[in-house]
Amino acid sequence: MFGFNKTKKNKVGIVIDFAGSSIGGLLFETKEGEKMRILISFRKPVNFLFETDFNASLRCTGESLRFVTKELKKFYPGKIDFVVCIFSSPWFISQTKTVTVTTEKPFEVKNEFFNNLIEEEEKKLSKDKKINSQFIEHEVMKAVLNGYGVQNPIGKIANSVKSSIYVSAGVKKAMEKVKEEVEKSFNHAVLSFATFPLVAFKVLSDIINEKEGFLIIDIGGDVTEICIVRNGALEQAVSFSVGYNLLLKKISSRTNTFFGESVSILKAYLREHLAIDGQDKTTLAVNDSVKEWSDGLRKSLSEISKESFLPQSALLMGDDLICKPFYSYVDSEDFSEFTIIRKPFIAKKIEQVWLKQYFDVADSFHYENNTALTMGAVYAGVFLKNLKLK
Repeated sequence: MFGFNKTKKNKVGIVIDFAGSSIGGLLFETKEGEKMRILISFRKPVNFLFETDFNASLRCTGESLRFVTKELKKFYPGKIDFVVCIFSSPWFISQTKTVTVTTEKPFEVKNEFFNNLIEEEEKKLSKDKKINSQFIEHEVMKAVLNGYGVQNPIGKIANSVKSSIYVSAGVKKAMEKVKEEVEKSFNHAVLSFATFPLVAFKVLSDIINEKEGFLIIDIGGDVTEICIVRNGALEQAVSFSVGYNLLLKKISSRTNTFFGESVSILKAYLREHLAIDGQDKTTLAVNDSVKEWSDGLRKSLSEISKESFLPQSALLMGDDLICKPFYSYVDSEDFSEFTIIRKPFIAKKIEQVWLKQYFDVADSFHYENNTALTMGAVYAGVFLKNLKLK
């Protein structure tokens, strides 16, 4: 158990990374005027089923969530002030939109103006009947008045307002599952939700200075998410249903082993420690998986580059070991046609050390090099306005 003297100015929070193939949990402390301090983290894979329906998938994910919340409670039985659950695909839907309003006579820009725009975009998002959803976020990321970007447009006079808006909604049953487990372990904590695209945009935009913008490519278990950040806004967020579990399944199938053994086989393969037969079979699995994944990536890049070419810089996230075969393909010539100068992407792995300016680590911290989880903690402890200390 970790002990420290909590004062009125201290707050203890938890971030839950609710992903498709695993659940992560991170405990941290914030104190006014100081860096946030990470205390401990846990991650639990979701017991994978080859063929499953939505309810079975949610049930398995819920079991991993229960494990993580219990471990966090065991480590720190004291009062938790807030919990932020961050959804990755496929647990949310989102929409980014640039809306331009032009009038003959200048008008004063008020909160009501943006509230009406957001309400209209939420109506459009709610028409998506693929899932039973509940709204999570709505944010005006950028406002341009009469052709000039402004930090705070409220109260200013303009006859042209260009707004970049992001709205998202989570799978309602997943949100209810999170509420249920959080209430069991952290009854008095304030619970809020967020989505990966907005979290990544907020945090990475603060530390990366790329004039032409950048892509974020996050390779999850069953879904790969792609975000375009450009001109100070999250321009687009799309996903396709291929992730690293495809590789693990193909390794399991090719080598006639259990799915749980696939990671060990891949590790041995990358170190060239397999017998010739195993090395050959795994090579086929890797090549098949990378081909299928790259086809999905190409289709998505083609779709999001229709209006304008893509930034040259591509920032990569995912499990370092499992995603290595996919990473090596991103900066190939195959995708040059989509970039702004028609050359390969300049691909960089997002490193946890990039975030070190925001936090310290407790001496007893169970260190896990998990960028997504740490990024979520930085978002919750630094960027989430309604959680700032008073």
